Amino acid sequence: MNAKRRSIVLPAIASAVVVAAVIGALVILGTPSAQRRHKLDAVRVQDLSGIASYVNGYFARHNAPPADLGVLTKEPGYRVVQSDPETGKLYKYEILDSTSYRLCAEFATDSPEPINVYSNVTWAHAQGRQCFDRNTGKSN
Repeated sequence: MNAKRRSIVLPAIASAVVVAAVIGALVILGTPSAQRRHKLDAVRVQDLSGIASYVNGYFARHNAPPADLGVLTKEPGYRVVQSDPETGKLYKYEILDSTSYRLCAEFATDSPEPINVYSNVTWAHAQGRQCFDRNTGKSN
């Protein structure tokens, strides 16, 4: 092979390898916007998990669920995230009965698998508005 032909073939092979690597990364990891949506959903799950912990802690101290998330922000040491990291919409909190409550959020993606955050409670979700019924651990 002459030098002129080699000077064309080697860059072409190198370019093909780079293009293949980029395509492979996109297939495996997803597009940057898809990764961003998954990360935001992970933050939402973390926020809801934190809220659930604070609600349970509040219940343990006051023997009643908080009337709303604003009540939790007044508790010493609580740093309650009340709103979605992307839209700023408030997470929904609803009392179901004396020991149960519901937390809701709007998710951008389906969770790839059940998510357990510091407990055996799943936060698996589909895309769209999802609600999770939780219990304080006390019986009625």
